[in-house]
Amino acid sequence: MQVALFDWGLEHDERPYIKFYFKELEAEASAFWEDVDGLRSLEAEAQRRTINTQRRRDFMAKLRNQIELLERTFVWPNSDAVLGDGRLDTRDWPKKGILSWYGYKVGHDCLAEAARHRLLQSILETELAQVNGPEYMASWGTACSMLRLKKLAHSLASLIRNNTRMDATNRELAIQHWNTDLSCLKTKFYDPLQPPPFTWPDTN
Repeated sequence: MQVALFDWGLEHDERPYIKFYFKELEAEASAFWEDVDGLRSLEAEAQRRTINTQRRRDFMAKLRNQIELLERTFVWPNSDAVLGDGRLDTRDWPKKGILSWYGYKVGHDCLAEAARHRLLQSILETELAQVNGPEYMASWGTACSMLRLKKLAHSLASLIRNNTRMDATNRELAIQHWNTDLSCLKTKFYDPLQPPPFTWPDTN
């Protein structure tokens, strides 16, 4: 008979995985492999288990390595761009999503390519304005983090996918710009990272 060893001292809502067997924790880790918050929750549960086996130690080491990888900050490449004091002046901008808040524009009435790339780099490496509440901001991670790069890449990829499905000819230039900008992010910030910290988003 399979037996789960739990410490019942904490309430279930503080330990969402308290009733999970160890093999179920391992399955959850695979599902949350690119979600740092999910992995932290699994790590906390594994730490509280009373059983002390090599399998548990290996599992915890694997979780810790991936968490540190996702949280790792970048050593940014040198750039000729002058980014001022590291902050963008957003006082007069409307409260929208991060990209539109910071004035990112594509299409016919857009920023020049070099200006867009400087702006995206600023979004990657600066403290962001508080937009749309703490949960939304938490999804963007901290400056220079893997989570920030992942969120930005997925945001651009989502714009490409959603607008491609609309099949509107007036969006072709915007889609071209998004693809160019996403490719620049990948070449400059993702490709040099070994091993890759997460799966680069698909735009198909």
